[in-house]
Amino acid sequence: MYKDCPQIGDEELLSMQQSALWFIDNDTPGDSKYNISMAFRIHGSFQIDAFRYAANQLVAKNATLRSTFVNVNGEPKLVINEHLPPALEVFDATNLSQKALEDAVQNFHSIPFQLEKVSCLRFGIYVVSAEEYVLHMCVHHIVSDFTSLGLMWDQLEHYYLAGLGEDDDSWLPPVEDFKDYAVKERKYYQSEAAEESKAYWSECLKQPPDVLQWDSFWRKGANDKSSVLFSIGEETTKKIKRLALKIGGSVFTVMLAAWSAYIARETKTADIVMGVPVSMRHSVHRHIIGCLFNVLPIRLSVDQTFHHFLLAAKERLLSALDNRNFCLSQMVEHLAAERNDGRNPLFQVMVNMLGHVEQSRWVALEMAGDSVQVSWAGRTISPFRVCQQEGQIDIELLFVDAGSHLRCEFKADKHFFSHSGLQIFAERFELVVEALVAAPDEQLTTQCFTADPYIYHRRMYKTGDLAYWDGERIHFCGRVDDQVKVSGYRIEIAEIEDCLNRHHAIADAAVIVESYEGLDRLVAIFVPVSKDNLPEESAIRDHLKAYLPIYMLPGRMMLADELPRNAHNKIDRRALNGLIEAGQLTDISSLRPAPMLPVDSRLPDIDLLDSGDPSIE
Repeated sequence: MYKDCPQIGDEELLSMQQSALWFIDNDTPGDSKYNISMAFRIHGSFQIDAFRYAANQLVAKNATLRSTFVNVNGEPKLVINEHLPPALEVFDATNLSQKALEDAVQNFHSIPFQLEKVSCLRFGIYVVSAEEYVLHMCVHHIVSDFTSLGLMWDQLEHYYLAGLGEDDDSWLPPVEDFKDYAVKERKYYQSEAAEESKAYWSECLKQPPDVLQWDSFWRKGANDKSSVLFSIGEETTKKIKRLALKIGGSVFTVMLAAWSAYIARETKTADIVMGVPVSMRHSVHRHIIGCLFNVLPIRLSVDQTFHHFLLAAKERLLSALDNRNFCLSQMVEHLAAERNDGRNPLFQVMVNMLGHVEQSRWVALEMAGDSVQVSWAGRTISPFRVCQQEGQIDIELLFVDAGSHLRCEFKADKHFFSHSGLQIFAERFELVVEALVAAPDEQLTTQCFTADPYIYHRRMYKTGDLAYWDGERIHFCGRVDDQVKVSGYRIEIAEIEDCLNRHHAIADAAVIVESYEGLDRLVAIFVPVSKDNLPEESAIRDHLKAYLPIYMLPGRMMLADELPRNAHNKIDRRALNGLIEAGQLTDISSLRPAPMLPVDSRLPDIDLLDSGDPSIE
């Protein structure tokens, strides 16, 4: 039986990962990004009272699930309560449509936890009919990882059957509990091994990586969701597994390398730091419920052939795993890495393999369709999807080895990816993976030639044109080589030009970059529809603000009679720069006087002598 520890202030009870998650929660109150869930449909009869008994027994036998986290002088302190029953709510879903049911479960998941006051675990039971229910378990990451979700459902199964009188109520807890894991982790940081790992990570990350810049194309379109499901097909999966055997690696190694190569291509950088979550469940901790994971920043230089890159990725991954015990939060603190706009300072992309479908029934349900069914408590259950952990990182690839194919999911931050953008991103990634594993001895720089999805063995050339499809028409947005970098942001100037051309008073527009007082700034040049009815600069800016982020707004606006174009009818930006330098364009701000304030109109009528001011006598 677990021992209760009701005292406050024992820092050794918290793991490093728990402390890091507490500080994130403290800095972003009301956020639910670190809520994790597992839900499924249960087909057949179900006894709610027996499940309520099971939930209470689960918490009674696992001290971690009775934890609350209090703020003592700005530091997290752990309280393990003697009694802290989880919330369990029952909802009538008999008249709900499938969409309404999905929304209800999603909303239940998104309720923030109050770590200081209440249980970090809750359950929702949705009664669809007398023979169908949806069971939903939601927990804060600070007391659980995804492996623990499966362990909890295993224990709940045992206690549920005991509540029905179909099994006994004896449950042998693990040899060690989470407190023992946390104590051992603290002792590790006093060891020579910790110093060696700190030196390893310091060497890998001594030159901080550049923050990744995403093309604005990816955030265009519908943005109702921040995740998409897709799959790597059977033929490509076979090639991935053959390639893994050839290099003496794993499916994960191949996917790590392919994902890194794809990110390098889309962000135009060869220096990629990839976040890789790893389990800290050594044999003695295998069955402990708690937050037992770390994230390793794997740094890769994307060059050479894909085969050579694979070997380098394998070597770097193995070295990182040898130093896995050094917590990510300690790396960030040691390196004094600063967050940029709340983004992770070491990496903005991640890849996570959740396992093989034969590993456990819970992995079998991950990213699966309704046709996948497993058994729980003598009942048949099938997956119920909950969107979660979106926005923790710019974008994350998760995948499961389903044998004949790989089930995949992208989770992204809405600031960088729309839902439709993610769908295109997934389609491109599938093509890139196919091309890489089909020809691993080609130079990675030649991968602008990708597999033709319509004609086998043919290739398509990546032209550099940017466009998006609204479901009916393809909209041209510009070209990759029209991108510029201003104030650290990669900007697609064609997107700004497109917005300018949508203004009713502008006939044609172009955007260039000029140097101003040692810094680069955007300059918008446009041809008005009518010289007699020039648009106000403020009106143009308001128009642009409705479509563009602040960093894409031009710092200067100028008028032209016409825009110079070359023989291919493309804007001649070099000629535009020449016109500005020659003073042949008009700055729109010089055409209209500053608006007169009410006091300005009264100044000529004020007689200072009459008002008693002797200063001009």
